[in-house]
Amino acid sequence: MRRIGTVIALLLPLCGMPAWAQGSRHDDIVVGAAGHALAAATVTVCVATATGIPCSRLAQLYMDDTLSVAAPNPLQTDGLGNYHFYAAPSRYQIQFSGTGVQGSVTMPDVILPNDPSSPTFSSVSTSGAISARALSLGGNLSVSGNAAVSGALTVDGGPVPRRRWLIPGRLRNRLRMVRTLPAGHRGSM
Repeated sequence: MRRIGTVIALLLPLCGMPAWAQGSRHDDIVVGAAGHALAAATVTVCVATATGIPCSRLAQLYMDDTLSVAAPNPLQTDGLGNYHFYAAPSRYQIQFSGTGVQGSVTMPDVILPNDPSSPTFSSVSTSGAISARALSLGGNLSVSGNAAVSGALTVDGGPVPRRRWLIPGRLRNRLRMVRTLPAGHRGSM
C-alpha cells in the first residue's frame, strides 16, 4: 500500500491540471446627455485598434472571470443603465448607441488590467483620462496638461500640504505679493 502511495505521489505532477485564464471585469453605467441612466442602450466592445461606427473587430467577451462562457457582443444595458462584462486583460474601445444617446459615443482607451485588485503596468500612455481609486507609482510620473487629485497626495509616504499642490507656482507668487501690499493697492493688480 505504501508503494502505491509513492507511485501516485511521483506521477501526480505529470498529470495535466486544467489551467483557467483570469479575466478582468468591467462595470459601468451609460448615461444620456441629461445625466439620466439609459436603459436598453447598446454597448459594443471592440479591440483598441478598431475603426468605424459601429466599431468593427469586436472583442471577445465573457460571462465569468475564468473566460469560459462567451457573452454577447454587442450587449444591452439593464433598466438602470448598468452593464458589465469580463474580457482578457488588454486595451479596448467601447461604443454606446441607442435611444437617448446622441449618435454614438466612444470611449477610446479602456484598460482592463491583469489583476483588478492590484493592477501593474510597465508603461501607460493615453490621450484620454485615467481614473483610479488608488494609484501607486514606482518611478516617474509625467503629466502634460492638468492633473487633479481629490483626497490626499503623498510623496515617499509623507503627505504633500494642499497649499503646495492646489495653487500653481506663478499664481502662488502673485498671491504672496498681494499679501505684502498695503490694503489700498490690492485692487490694482
